[in-house]
Amino acid sequence: MTYPPRMKRVAFALALSLITLLVAFPSNAQPNTSASKEVSVADTSTNLPCAKLFSLGRANQVSGNWKTSRDNLENYIEHCANDTGSYLAFDYIRVAVGNNLQEDSTRTDRLREWLKSVLYLNRWDPNYFCQCVWTISQCYHTTNECLAILKYLIEETRCSSSRKDNITTYKEGRSWQWQHYLNSGVDTSLVHLDTTLPSLHELGLDSLLNLASVGAESAGPHAIFNVHASGNPFSVSTEVLFELSNSAYVRFGVYDELGRNVQGEEMGHVYDPGHHRFTVDGKSFANGVYYARLSTPTGEIRTVKLVKKE
Repeated sequence: MTYPPRMKRVAFALALSLITLLVAFPSNAQPNTSASKEVSVADTSTNLPCAKLFSLGRANQVSGNWKTSRDNLENYIEHCANDTGSYLAFDYIRVAVGNNLQEDSTRTDRLREWLKSVLYLNRWDPNYFCQCVWTISQCYHTTNECLAILKYLIEETRCSSSRKDNITTYKEGRSWQWQHYLNSGVDTSLVHLDTTLPSLHELGLDSLLNLASVGAESAGPHAIFNVHASGNPFSVSTEVLFELSNSAYVRFGVYDELGRNVQGEEMGHVYDPGHHRFTVDGKSFANGVYYARLSTPTGEIRTVKLVKKE
């Protein structure tokens, strides 16, 4: 059961359901960039200035080009996460996804996974972390799931500047939930309102948020060990094996000698300690040298040279 919340400006408005994504409107706040009226298709192969990427994202949104707006804004976050005010892009991305009705019904789930992959990109601005987590909350589909993440933000010290707003919206969320229950037509003597909040573990966020709570310096640079390829040179496929000494968020990608990504979107995941592997599908690769790269948000990078031979 989902319940539409009252809209709020900028960060930390509680999104109680998928409906929020479908009816949301952008806030008026934006970073210190000069908005451009130019509307252009996102081109991730072009190194545009950060201000330009943000402006393109906003201009396309104003014009109703929701997919292009999202592409530009996601490109902006991926390349300009350390910009002052970059956290404001999350709200616009949320709006672009919600209004792009041509996307399939899994768009909120895909947005959630993308948000997880960029959570670590800015490790100095608490606004970035808090707004990213808040946007993640909007990608869950029940009131209790959204409230569980809001409760985390209330208790998170880095988000103390917005704690009062979060407490207010949490209470409003509970009020909306209760009123919807009373007005739902169910026999309240037989059907009781479920107000149980799931744990972060049940939401699949505990490891992710715990790792994000550790500063880059204290996290330590060495988590990946024993990286090697099983079957190298290879003709069709090979596997890159590695070991983790502790839980870590790992991104994986394969690049050619010119540095172009030929496999993997580098959308990382949290992995437990132990042995892991990635499969490299090289059927479409030309013969030559490639590099498999594993990286963590703490700056640790491990590279394996691969050789494709027919």
